[in-house]
Amino acid sequence: MRTFVGLLIVIGANRSGRQNLKDFWDNSVGTGFELVYLTMSINRFRFLIRSIRFDDIRDRPQRQETDKLAAIRGFIETMRHHCLEYYIPSECLTLDEQLVAFRGRCRFIMYLPNKPAKFGIKIFMVADTKYPYIYNFEVYCGDQPEGPFHVSNKVADVTNRLLEPLIHMGRNVTMDNWFTSYPENSKKWAKERHVLSLCNRRIHEEYGWYRPLSKFVLNWPQVKKILVSHVLVLV
Repeated sequence: MRTFVGLLIVIGANRSGRQNLKDFWDNSVGTGFELVYLTMSINRFRFLIRSIRFDDIRDRPQRQETDKLAAIRGFIETMRHHCLEYYIPSECLTLDEQLVAFRGRCRFIMYLPNKPAKFGIKIFMVADTKYPYIYNFEVYCGDQPEGPFHVSNKVADVTNRLLEPLIHMGRNVTMDNWFTSYPENSKKWAKERHVLSLCNRRIHEEYGWYRPLSKFVLNWPQVKKILVSHVLVLV
């Protein structure tokens, strides 16, 4: 099973998640991936991807009463802890959200019309900018039932949970103005490390607790607007 999960990570790291599965094992046209086809056969891989389970299905209904992510909670938390434990991030990271395209049966499918996929599972993540590595992440499950997995989905609380492991590490974190929309949240993290944020002029004029480092103008003809943004260090 570790080998199977490792192959999924390798395929994802090479941005081949949407590639035809046969291409990884096909050497006739040069599309085969040596690391993949030397590890296991395609039939074995297909069997595992159809049959794999990450929990005991017999008590899943009881766990789903308090956790929408019950079916994969154990696996997700193990992956997240390993990402934090076995990697030292570089000096610059970024905090953002990603919509993983998915239209299957799921209780927390998101519809975001501005995203290319539109339907999928939203994941907040802290990623290293130097290497393709996810340092910390959180799957957005919406409003969880009352219980141990019921957490606040406010912007400030999500930001605090994701950046908590970086306290006193002296890293630079870049994020857009959605994550710094609450002044008290931005002030809290500014005391611990440098936080870079892209903010528009309205936010710059509204709050006086940061200073602009640089300014650039983006001209978007398709929307007939000019966006003036600032790269900021919160102080």
